[in-house]
Amino acid sequence: MKFSDFFANLRMKIMSDKRILSGVAATVVAIVSVGGYLGYQELAKRWVVPMVSGTNFSLEYRKIPFNTKSIDIVFSTALDPVSLTTKNIALSPFIEGKADLKDENTVSYTLDKNLIIGETYTLTIGSDIRSVYGKTLGNEQVFTIEAIAGAESTKILPSGKLENLGQNIVVLFNIPMVPLTNLDERDKLPCPLEIIPKIEGKCQWTNGNVLEFIPSKPLEMATKYHLKVSDIPGLLYPLINTLEDDIITPELSVSVASLEFDPKNGIELITTAPVNISDLLTNLALTKGNDVMKANIMPVKSENNRESETHFIVASLSAPFLYSTDYRITIKKGLKPKYGTESLVADYNVTARGSDFLSASQVFRKIYNSS
Repeated sequence: MKFSDFFANLRMKIMSDKRILSGVAATVVAIVSVGGYLGYQELAKRWVVPMVSGTNFSLEYRKIPFNTKSIDIVFSTALDPVSLTTKNIALSPFIEGKADLKDENTVSYTLDKNLIIGETYTLTIGSDIRSVYGKTLGNEQVFTIEAIAGAESTKILPSGKLENLGQNIVVLFNIPMVPLTNLDERDKLPCPLEIIPKIEGKCQWTNGNVLEFIPSKPLEMATKYHLKVSDIPGLLYPLINTLEDDIITPELSVSVASLEFDPKNGIELITTAPVNISDLLTNLALTKGNDVMKANIMPVKSENNRESETHFIVASLSAPFLYSTDYRITIKKGLKPKYGTESLVADYNVTARGSDFLSASQVFRKIYNSS
C-alpha cells in the first residue's frame, strides 16, 4: 500500500469515528513529550559544567593512607581525555606518578611510590579540563589531604553490656572504606564485620566511613556476642588493624510469679530468657522443711495453645502441695539458656507459701452465715 493511500484511508476512518482522532492525538502528544524530555536531557548534558561528585578520600576528613595506589577525583559528567595533561594536574610536594582518566569521569593520579606519613599534599586540577561536550571546569579544583599510616577501624558501638536488644551495631573507620559513588548499591558492598554467635541481618554503609549492621530480629537474652572487624577483599584500602569487642545482653535470671501460690495450680516460675524444661528440671530442687520432694515442670500455654519458653508451672510428684505450707525452691547456677551463651551466675533460692485454705473474707462470711 502506498503512503498516500494509507493516509487517505486513515482520514476516512477519522471522519467516520472521532475516537480514532483522539487516539492519534494522544499518541502524537506522547511522542512529542518523550522527545522533548530526551532532548532536554541531552541539552542539559551539553551545557552542564563538570562538578566534583566524589573522591577516594573523605572530603570532610581529608586523610588518605600513605600506601594508596592513586588519588581519584570523580566528576559529574564524562570528561575529554585529551584535555588531561601533565600541566593541568599537579601534586605538591611532588611525587612521581601519572594522571589518567578512569571510567570516563574520574581523574586519577596513579602514584609510583608511597606518600610520606604525616605530610600534607595538594592536588590541583586545572580549570581548562573539559567535558566531552567542551564545557570547562571554569575554576581550579584544589584538594588538600594528609597522608596517614593506614586505614583503621576505630570504634564499635555499642560496647559491653547491652540493654536494647533491637539496637543496630555501628563500626567507625578513620577514613572512607568504600567509594561514595557506590552507596546506591550499599547492600552489595563488602562487610568486614564478623559476629559470633552469628546474627541474621545485613550490613549497610551509611557513609563511606560508617558501617551499620541491622539485625533482622532482636538479639538473644543472656548472650555474649564477639565482634571482630578485619580486612577483607573489596574495601577501598586494606585495614592495618583488627578491632575486637564484646557485647553482652541482659543475664539469665529466675523468679516466681508470686510468693504465695494456689496449691491446686502449682508454683509459677519465670525466666528472663528461654530455657529447656529438661535443663530447668535438672537444676531444680524442691523441699518442704527437711523433706526433698520430687518435682515436675510444665510450660504455661497461651490462648492459642502455644507453650511458653519462659513461664513454667512447678508441680509436686511426691505429694500434693498443702495450704498454709512453705516450700523451698532452688535453681542451681549453671542453668543454660536455650538460645544464649551465658548461664545462670548464682543459685536462685525462694520460699513460696501455699495460700490459706480460706481467705479472711471467706472466714468472716462463714461466721456471718452461721450466725
